[in-house]
Amino acid sequence: MTSESYSPTLGATIAFARLPAGVEISVRCQVDMRGKMATARIVKLPFVRHGKSCVT
Repeated sequence: MTSESYSPTLGATIAFARLPAGVEISVRCQVDMRGKMATARIVKLPFVRHGKSCVT
């Protein structure tokens, strides 16, 4: 991950990461968040548009 932060609009932590080309969207994976393993889901940008969540 290159950065992470809590999103009050989504009510969840969001993060940016560099991924290899061709990675599948919506795949769940395990990530290291400051020394703790967490489940993440790969989604396209943007997370939020016009104040509304683009992630379901």
